[in-house]
Amino acid sequence: TLIGRLSFKDIDLIFYSNYINFLQEEEYASNSIGNDIKHLKVVMEKGLYFGLHKNISFRDKNFKKISILTFKIFLNEEEIKKIEGINLVDKDLRIARDYFLLAYYTGQRISDVIDFSSENIFMNNFLRFYVNKTGNEMQIPMHKKVREIFEIYGGLIPFMQPNKINKALKEIGKSAGLDQIISFQEERGGKKIQVKKRKFELITTHTARRSLITNLHLKGISISNIMAISGHKTESSLIRYIRSSASDRAEELKKLDFFN
Repeated sequence: TLIGRLSFKDIDLIFYSNYINFLQEEEYASNSIGNDIKHLKVVMEKGLYFGLHKNISFRDKNFKKISILTFKIFLNEEEIKKIEGINLVDKDLRIARDYFLLAYYTGQRISDVIDFSSENIFMNNFLRFYVNKTGNEMQIPMHKKVREIFEIYGGLIPFMQPNKINKALKEIGKSAGLDQIISFQEERGGKKIQVKKRKFELITTHTARRSLITNLHLKGISISNIMAISGHKTESSLIRYIRSSASDRAEELKKLDFFN
């Protein structure tokens, strides 16, 4: 799991940041995230009152109910191929990469992907499963890469904790040469600051889902068809996933007859 066993002393600003990020990547609405934080602060306050702990980190002004969307990247098709193509000797790195590729080629959350096996194959060419977050049934066409991964592991990929996959993905991204500098803004202590990181440092399991959605969008696939793959119920929730830059969109526009 993301957090494992927690005690009162673990609830600090680092936990707060990681927890907010996790809930956003699982696509929880801002109001739901806000309610979670509110309830957590109530529990911490009660625990302090009854002498169960002495941790007052939750009273910090930055430990607040309203969350801020964090900067997210996507990988284009060329970058996905780079991750696919590198030779990985370490078994855990190969497993982490295959989880990432399963998430990319199915467009699903890692919380669903870790449950996938060849038993989810339906009518030989489709995947059928129930979404953990909503309980809804999904049926999507199966990419040949998904079948290849199932065959490698005899139908069931070895389990790996999502946080361990995330750590491995940064090493994999670095090995794949995804080291371009990304500049973005973050809010810290109520102030916006400019941050620069290498692209591989920003790769997580959820980058896979976001990348597929963005790449399909850039190919001109309709929003309704993308939603049928991703499982999003509204266009607005899907559109928040699209991470194409101005240069990406300009390249696509350049292909239009109008500019030729």
